[in-house]
Order: sequence, then structure tokens, then C-alpha cells
Amino acid sequence: MAHGTSRDSFILGNKAVMLAVAGGRIVLQFNVRLRCELIPQGQTGGLTIFGDHANSDVEIRHLEKAQRLKLRSSSLVPCWQP
Repeated sequence: MAHGTSRDSFILGNKAVMLAVAGGRIVLQFNVRLRCELIPQGQTGGLTIFGDHANSDVEIRHLEKAQRLKLRSSSLVPCWQP
């Protein structure tokens, strides 16, 4: 099931999960059966690039230099169902 909400946002869902995308990022991932959000409030999900820094504390540098990508376009592809 897909619902359009505006030009840059949409909601996908089924009996088990609901996913909302806005501004190119996943803003809500909700487990319908358990009735709980899976993305902490104030954060977003999606693709993230972490820069590679030689000779440094890798864990700290990765967290500091994370670049969160935004989707520029999206399309719904019909699924084959038996």
C-alpha cells in the first residue's frame, strides 16, 4: 500500500510495517504489530557515507564526518504476486 502525501514525501505500508519518507530521508519506520517506532525521534534513516581517515581514531572521525544522503527522486515499482 502506498499513499502520496506531497511532492517530496510518501508513505508505504502493509500489515507489519509503515515507512514514511520526507525530504529524501526516512522519517518514520513503524512496526505495526508491535506498535513501536524503529527510528529514534529527531533522527532520520537512509543512506549515509562515512569518510575514510587514515591514522586517526576511526570511530570518532566516522561519527563526526557522516554525510547523510537525500534521495532526489523515487518511484513505485509494482511487485509480482503469485
